[in-house]
Amino acid sequence: MSEILTNKVTPANLKGNTVTLGNSGDTIALGVGATSTGFGDLDITRDPANPATDTNPANGVGAFWLNTTTGCLFSCTDATTDANEWINTANCGADNIPVTTGDGYLVAGDRGGVRSDTISEYAFSSSVESIIGSIDRAMVLQGSNSSTTEGFVHGGTSENISDKATQFPTRIEKFAFASGNISTPTHGNISRNLFDTANTNSSTHGYLHGGRGFEIVGSVTSSEKFTFANSNVTTTNVFDLGAQTFTAEGHSTNTNGYIFGGTIGGAVANDIFEFSFATDTTKTNFGSLSIGRGAHNVAGNLSDAFIVGGGSGGTNLILNIEKISLSSSNTNSSHGDLASVQNQVTTASTATHGLVMSGNDENGVDTVTKQIFAYASDSGASLTAPLSITANGSAPCQSPAF
Repeated sequence: MSEILTNKVTPANLKGNTVTLGNSGDTIALGVGATSTGFGDLDITRDPANPATDTNPANGVGAFWLNTTTGCLFSCTDATTDANEWINTANCGADNIPVTTGDGYLVAGDRGGVRSDTISEYAFSSSVESIIGSIDRAMVLQGSNSSTTEGFVHGGTSENISDKATQFPTRIEKFAFASGNISTPTHGNISRNLFDTANTNSSTHGYLHGGRGFEIVGSVTSSEKFTFANSNVTTTNVFDLGAQTFTAEGHSTNTNGYIFGGTIGGAVANDIFEFSFATDTTKTNFGSLSIGRGAHNVAGNLSDAFIVGGGSGGTNLILNIEKISLSSSNTNSSHGDLASVQNQVTTASTATHGLVMSGNDENGVDTVTKQIFAYASDSGASLTAPLSITANGSAPCQSPAF
């Protein structure tokens, strides 16, 4: 093999600007350990591992990353320092690496085994949590709603004390995502003390569905709403669920709300209801879950909802992730399994991924576990960086991601 030693190759025609290496069908190979620069989008970083959100590509958007162990090729579609998004371009079974900014919030609940009043902002892909504020008192099992800029928590139960109005409040508290500052006075009140509600959000209102509470026999059948604007608001009834329901969960799109499962008369239900935010006085049946669930939660986007965690009654916890297409009723499918069962879970969503966290494990022990799954792949969830301390009964808030 012949060798040419030179530092620069320049076109012979001074009016041209093209240098051709080889002929059609030839392979131009770099030596082992050599790297190329100056080729723009042709630059491919080769590494035995996947890129991470804090993998900051020198070429920015359009940079490529090849996992030499699996052969998966990733492209950078969002080049924000330490919050990059990498898309799996080769459809080789690997998940996308989503933008993982710290835009999820857990409010109050049992944190580290102690009843808490904190507002905690957490990062999707790390164990970093920041306490950004606190609500009026330590609470658990509150309902929660979110606008684009603020989180709202309501109802729930405090410590077992003689003052039942304090233990079982009706207030709605509001905090700003940007600062954690609590609105003073409180945002308003729900109609009565409730906890274990399902919750949905339009762009202007928060909805709470069902639930149980102080001096309520069983649970309630009502769905109520309150406005995100103004203050000193009260909830108004919008429609009836048709049965006393608690531990159901909700999901929202830009136009509709959905309510999944829950506990009715001591048994878990598999009902799915849909209602329009524009005409929110009635609900319609939208099919059924493949199995009844309670103490579960929902992640998803505008086209699909993913039902995760919870159980089918007693100690029967559910490992499977169930996908519900929102484009037509009764369109269900398995989306793989969680890495481990989690009961009384909370969730967060991006446009492409769902995050599952908190609650308790199969032994009833509070957990720090966080799991992530891709909407585009039915390969199930994988463990990601855990919470900094255990969480159970916390209220999740998040600015809409889609």
